[in-house]
Amino acid sequence: MNAALDIPRSLSQILRSLGRNVDLDFRARRGSARRPVNVQVLFDGKTSGEAWALNLSSGGMRLVCEEELAVGDALCIRIEPGDDECSSGLIGHGRVVWVKGCPDGFVIGIEFIEPH
Repeated sequence: MNAALDIPRSLSQILRSLGRNVDLDFRARRGSARRPVNVQVLFDGKTSGEAWALNLSSGGMRLVCEEELAVGDALCIRIEPGDDECSSGLIGHGRVVWVKGCPDGFVIGIEFIEPH
């Protein structure tokens, strides 16, 4: 992957760039509003691959992925905006905070982190 840019500072920024409505449900658990999405995510770290984001919040995202990642793995993440060829996607850094097996692969919790 290319050199990463700073992770977007707000969920609204991420959702606007993906062309999503930014009317957030602030009753979501853990104090960070989660927004359901269905966008492709590319990641690069100890393992490289692609996944699908199931939801996004200002603090992280939940992915479904065929590759098993380990808790603590640091990743460079690229959120693909969809079919708009003019969009370059968003790039940031994340850390795997939990992994759960499922029939089609793994569901993975990612916490956004600042680049060092």
